[in-house]
Amino acid sequence: MSTKTTTVRMPLWRFAWDAFYSLVSQPVVLMFSLGLPLIMFTMFGVNREYSDLPLAHGNIAGQLLVTFTAYGIVIGVSSASLNIARERQEGWLRHIALTPMGLTRYLVAKTIGIFAFGLVIMGVSYSLGALMGATMEAGAWLGSAVASSATVVLAVVMGLAVGALLETDAANGVLGGGTAILAFSSGMFIPLDQMGDFFRGLAPYMPMYGAYRVPIVFVTGVEKLETADVANLLAWIAIFATIVLLAARRQTSR
Repeated sequence: MSTKTTTVRMPLWRFAWDAFYSLVSQPVVLMFSLGLPLIMFTMFGVNREYSDLPLAHGNIAGQLLVTFTAYGIVIGVSSASLNIARERQEGWLRHIALTPMGLTRYLVAKTIGIFAFGLVIMGVSYSLGALMGATMEAGAWLGSAVASSATVVLAVVMGLAVGALLETDAANGVLGGGTAILAFSSGMFIPLDQMGDFFRGLAPYMPMYGAYRVPIVFVTGVEKLETADVANLLAWIAIFATIVLLAARRQTSR
């Protein structure tokens, strides 16, 4: 009996664990989702003349850590979500839909595993960042972590949406280069006040704008949180989720 035939009888938590373990055990995935953001933090946030400058609830290094962690989450989690698109193209999801496990429970389990992977990215990044000089008040660590959980949700549905619209190879290319372009155009790497008028006006509408703007206010000061930042994050989650649902309905109706 094949491995895939036996796995449909496993409980939901086991599917979730398998999805999670398959991600944390891949060196390439960890290199881009953890290594790249930490390298960027080391370059721009550690032992710089501005690193220890105080903010409302931490220092500049803490703000940069939250920002680069959000970038790592989007890279790692959105790429992990493409595995589901690959399974769809291979016909595995159609097979799952015909088993007692059911497609819905299977997708829920996979999503839980991917979400847990996003939390690991955040936890490891925060831990190493704290050792390298990032400081925040306890409430800022907790608040930014909770807000970053919404960034994990955004990354999950973004990866699923891109995978639903494109073939796997094309989707990998789009996410690989697209996340970097979206990060720059959202003001993730360049402060908005240093961007040209066009890009400064465009940034608040980019998918990754709220992904970092909402978490960093717990370092810079919650009073700086703007409704538009939250609206951006929630709106893009809703847009990507709608694309996924429409694609799923089209798939099941065939």
